[in-house]
Amino acid sequence: MLKRLRKKISDEAMSAVVYLVSSVIAKGLAIITVPIFTRIMTIEQVGIVNLYTSWYAILSGIVTLGLTSGGLMMSLNKYIDDQDAYLSSILTLTTGGGIAFGVLFAFFSKPIQQLLNLPYTLIILMSLCFIFCPAYDLWLAKQRFNYRYKLSGIVMTLSALVGSVVAIVAVVSLPEKTHISEAEARLFGTYIVTISVAIIIWFKSFRRGKALFKVDYWKFSLSLSIPLIGQMLAAQVLGFSDRIMIEEYCGAGKVGIYSTIYTVGTLTTMLWTAVNGSYTPYIYKNIKSNSLSVKHSSKMILGAFSVVSIIVVLFGPEITRIVGTSEYYKGLGIIPPVAAGVYLIAIGDLYSDLLIYVQKTKIIMLGTALGAGVNVVLNALFIPKIGYIVAAYTTLISYLTMVIFLILSTNRYYKRKQLRVSEVLDQKRIILLSVITIIIDLVAVLLYENSAIRSIVASVFIVILVYLIIVKDSFNILRSK
Repeated sequence: MLKRLRKKISDEAMSAVVYLVSSVIAKGLAIITVPIFTRIMTIEQVGIVNLYTSWYAILSGIVTLGLTSGGLMMSLNKYIDDQDAYLSSILTLTTGGGIAFGVLFAFFSKPIQQLLNLPYTLIILMSLCFIFCPAYDLWLAKQRFNYRYKLSGIVMTLSALVGSVVAIVAVVSLPEKTHISEAEARLFGTYIVTISVAIIIWFKSFRRGKALFKVDYWKFSLSLSIPLIGQMLAAQVLGFSDRIMIEEYCGAGKVGIYSTIYTVGTLTTMLWTAVNGSYTPYIYKNIKSNSLSVKHSSKMILGAFSVVSIIVVLFGPEITRIVGTSEYYKGLGIIPPVAAGVYLIAIGDLYSDLLIYVQKTKIIMLGTALGAGVNVVLNALFIPKIGYIVAAYTTLISYLTMVIFLILSTNRYYKRKQLRVSEVLDQKRIILLSVITIIIDLVAVLLYENSAIRSIVASVFIVILVYLIIVKDSFNILRSK
């Protein structure tokens, strides 16, 4: 029966499903372990962990030259007959960037440590991640692009599972009198597994590709990725500068609360990341030959994603009680604007895919930089006066600014090239969905004091979600063709 069912499902469908499940498990483990860490670590130590992840996200785009994301799928499509050589040559660049960061830290350790406000050991850990982890990212992208889901699914799931277990054991078994902090134990426990897997892939990638340097590959990839370095930096500033500024104005304890509750609001991120990871190659392969399919599937996926966003917001208080202690409840107001912001990220990703397709990555950079600038200015103005919770709302405003810019710019550029965005995306429906989602997400906070009404409303949206997925077939891309 299983074999017959498998024959009816396309490779694209199986790849998307496996990647979705693997991503949900990997990201889900990170979320599932939050209640454990919030109970065995102090708020300040949780804050340091989130400060580390924030700086890592911000710096990784610069150090890796933006080569592990953005235009990578386009490059794999362009060099489809020589992907191994392409990836090994690109890995040379990312490895060089990681080594350069390590050397820079060796010579300027104190200024860098003061800037990042992190322990010396954690910056060394960050350097190792920069050197080896891009190999894992590049390999995984290749597996997704070619719909090779078995090994990648196993590797993603097992590395996340083992990393979570090792991190918990490392923190729990930490002696009372030791110079190692809880944050260091947790981060080293988590990343040592990721780095070990990445090192194996790193060696195998060079062995299979047998190309340290190819002018054409470097030239094409850098032409796409260099503008995206600014975009990635701006995106990370937009996504993580709030934590850094909260630490500056309110202290590490507030970062711990904000980041933990922020995680609840971004639960939908793992779903979108998983779906978009398989959907982006689908767009690039069908944008010319079957644009109506792209238009239909994107509309239905966003519709289902909108409902998921609303459900997460409605169950925000219950999820918070699971992931944190009573100390974290004061941050419940963070959830609605964060969830609405994640939905806007999904909209921005779709328009960014269209811009990357025509190699106009500079427009993406400008839009993201605009959003990041708005975010930093608003945070600087309002966090000292109102408190850390306002950072969630300033971030939502920043994402809205970015998305509006991307929509207008994409339409303007495509019109100039006598192309029509409306042939690929149902823009009116997308804008209407965005407005409805943001309004419902923000209004839902008014129901936080009444669990009975929230449960009824959430049940209605769950029924709608089931209808969209099963009856309306929202995830059309997952169907057998």
